[in-house]
Amino acid sequence: LLETLKVKWNTPTEPFKMIGNVYYVGTDGLASYLITSPQGHILVDTVMPEATSQIKANIEKLGFKVTDIKYLVNTHAHIDHTGGLAEMKAASGAQMVAGEADKPLLEGGYYPGAQEDTALAFPPVKVDRTVREGDKVTVGDVTLTAHETPGHSPGCTSWAFPVKDGDAT
Repeated sequence: LLETLKVKWNTPTEPFKMIGNVYYVGTDGLASYLITSPQGHILVDTVMPEATSQIKANIEKLGFKVTDIKYLVNTHAHIDHTGGLAEMKAASGAQMVAGEADKPLLEGGYYPGAQEDTALAFPPVKVDRTVREGDKVTVGDVTLTAHETPGHSPGCTSWAFPVKDGDAT
């Protein structure tokens, strides 16, 4: 099953502007979002380790620089959302931010409760900052607010932020 999913998850797709300053930079099967500001960017989640080069290429294709990413934020510590965090951190120099309860999983590179399952393992990434309910991550005029939504992973975090699209907010 995992091998079948990987085919879809790793299929390339064109990046695109979603709304305002939010861009889709993931694969056909896995989402990764770039939130931009003139002062730097925030990347929300990555994809499988072997498809991380696609995120880099998609960011550049949209006219942005990987080195302008200031923060990597994670929604939950599963390989399909964390697989490229270590590589993106090395490429960008960005700070890694994640839910407090996911820190050991991200730094250990393992699936919650399944440390021995190498099929679900991912490259470990050092977490520079953990967040709890209501904590904020800010770059320029972009502020993301963390909301603890545990269940899918112990430190699962949903990120909220205002978006403008023309005159609409």
